[in-house]
Amino acid sequence: HWLDSLGISAVFCIDTLSLTMVLLTSFIFFIAFVMSKRTIKKDFKIYYSMMFFLEMSVLGIFCAKDIFLFFMLWELELIPMYFLISKWGSENAKRSAMKFLLYTFFGSIFLLAGILLLYFYNYEHTGVLSGNLDMLNIQDNLFDARVLNAIFLCFLIGFGVKLPIVPLHTWLADAHSDAPTPVSIILAAILLKTGAYGILRFNLSLFPEQFINFAPILMFFAAVN
Repeated sequence: HWLDSLGISAVFCIDTLSLTMVLLTSFIFFIAFVMSKRTIKKDFKIYYSMMFFLEMSVLGIFCAKDIFLFFMLWELELIPMYFLISKWGSENAKRSAMKFLLYTFFGSIFLLAGILLLYFYNYEHTGVLSGNLDMLNIQDNLFDARVLNAIFLCFLIGFGVKLPIVPLHTWLADAHSDAPTPVSIILAAILLKTGAYGILRFNLSLFPEQFINFAPILMFFAAVN
């Protein structure tokens, strides 16, 4: 346990969805490490340290059971990704890495707002401080629909930046083109999927009624994407 008085704990759990993403992550990182042997020509120790740091963060995202633990790992992933793109990328890599960082940080503001709103609103109605996903009684009729819609939208924007959803997607082309090949592989195959995973884990699992209500809007953006 981290902060028992606040109901925040380091809880990891694997279900079918998490296991699928853990296996995919492990396989893709193996491919990326093989590719790195050919493409990375300098600062090997720092490079592989950043790669393992990134893999640890991503695996933690897929297994985290506490919303604050999830958010911490979500932000930790930015650190190695920024350096992997800026240091080993092409000539415009630093600009692209900063653009990726700023866009994701922008999305994280909405994500944190949604987490805090969910956390304190749940406490107001249940009297229990908890960040554990199993302890958040979203399905109870105690929650105001407007508040649920606000939390849903905060999560959707936060995860939509990483997915990315139009018009929050402009960082992607630059990051892909300027990142080194192994990092571009991870970006396409894994990091974008963290956004989709977040929508499934939070928006769909916690807010099924809101998800149905917003489905036509999501279908429109999916078609545009």
